[in-house]
Amino acid sequence: MIEDAFNQKKLNVEIDGNYIVNFEEQIYYKKYDSHEHFPIKRDHIDRYRGVDHIRKERFLLSVTISDKTLTASSPKKQQQQDNDLALLRQYGYFAATYSNLELSDKHRTIADIVEEAAQGIINEGTAYGKLHEAEWLAKRLYDVKNSGVTMITESFETPLDIDQMCIYLYTKESFWYKLLNHTLLDPETITRNQIKTLGPFCYLLERILLK
Repeated sequence: MIEDAFNQKKLNVEIDGNYIVNFEEQIYYKKYDSHEHFPIKRDHIDRYRGVDHIRKERFLLSVTISDKTLTASSPKKQQQQDNDLALLRQYGYFAATYSNLELSDKHRTIADIVEEAAQGIINEGTAYGKLHEAEWLAKRLYDVKNSGVTMITESFETPLDIDQMCIYLYTKESFWYKLLNHTLLDPETITRNQIKTLGPFCYLLERILLK
């Protein structure tokens, strides 16, 4: 986000935590207290540096399987939704649960799913105090959304640019991949709302893996 603003030759950019980064003066400071500021320095980072030290928290975590189940009394459809959520909490199968609860009997396009994924990032980012970062991530999805307008979910295909963007966002250092992994490591805590906020992105990632 900061690098993008710099490359766009902006004078400053606001980041999460109510900080302003001023490129012209090479400082950052609290939004409501510009008198106390701190220096910044832009360094070139080798894109291949650290390839042998892939982040463990992203790729090497095993999913915890809970032996807990849920009980509920509700009408038939609600009971099925409760059952799907219970299975998710037990086995951590996010993409299938999202598909069952949000896509069943609905004619949706890949563009619809991408838009939901982007909105989910914004909603979660707002809750975690990462709104600016979330908006930056979501914009990347909105930028490629239209390539999936004519592609329905039943086709089991996704456009290459959407695939590449999802992979990029998941492998980028951000709150987003940490939240996804933290949630999947503790599936028994997953809420119905998280099916809507995290589910679309997980669904898109799974389609990539199944290709």
